[in-house]
Amino acid sequence: MEIKIIPFTDLLKQELPEFVENVIAVVEKHKPVDLKIKEIFDLLVAQRPNCNFLTQPYGAHPLTAQLSPLRKKRLIYAQRIVYNMGTVMKENEGKLTNAMFNTNIEINRYLHRLDLCKNEVKVVKLLRGFFVEFDSNAIMQEAFEEFALMRDCDSLRSAHNGVNELLLERGGSISGRPSKTRKELSDPIVVVVKDFFMQVRVASVKNTELDYVPLISELNKVISYYRNLINLRKLTNKRKAKELELEESNNESTNPENETTPMMKSLNVETMLGNGFEKRFDEQLDQKKTVASSGKLTQLPS
Repeated sequence: MEIKIIPFTDLLKQELPEFVENVIAVVEKHKPVDLKIKEIFDLLVAQRPNCNFLTQPYGAHPLTAQLSPLRKKRLIYAQRIVYNMGTVMKENEGKLTNAMFNTNIEINRYLHRLDLCKNEVKVVKLLRGFFVEFDSNAIMQEAFEEFALMRDCDSLRSAHNGVNELLLERGGSISGRPSKTRKELSDPIVVVVKDFFMQVRVASVKNTELDYVPLISELNKVISYYRNLINLRKLTNKRKAKELELEESNNESTNPENETTPMMKSLNVETMLGNGFEKRFDEQLDQKKTVASSGKLTQLPS
């Protein structure tokens, strides 16, 4: 009894792992040790990690949800520092000191319009520059203490450090994902499955005292199921393509630009007739003129 052939290239990304799991389940039920196919069967089972990579969906990273509120807090603290320092400048408009003036300049340089930055790289660059300037500027630190800005500054630093830590963690997690393409993951699986089917056939020939018919029969049922899926999908795609082609053909036939109006038909007829039409029209006109003029000649004066 032969094992049926299945077109592996026509299987979808999610179908190949399902197919392998079904094959494994069938073989386990028929005791591969007793059928002397345990060694090749273990190689098939060893392909489960590759199957998991094929089925694993990669949507939004879980840490992204934690990043969003931290980024919002970071902007709030930055805007609060800018606003409060602006209030200080307005309240002391006539008596501004160098500390006030220079501190306001540094705050606006790094924190003003921080929310308009289009990417994280720009935000990180500005905040890094702000904290470097703050940590090395004693006058600026004294101004923050004097104008009650230090609490917001500490909160800004804490939120920014939290964002950086989550970004590093997320980057490390993403880098751990397999960089192989679907083909690179699926090709080894297909090779092992084909080798397994071949070894089952070889074992059935070598070990005539063992009954491989129940195993092969059930494997063929699994293969037939997926072959039917493939054929049904091909027929559906073919039908949709034909319907689309028919729809495009109908649209072209009903396009007003392709229709000919009665006036256009009349003009076309006259154009085809050309000078012959004009010549016959002129001859008929000349005959009428001749008859009219001859009538005038025979008429007696009153």
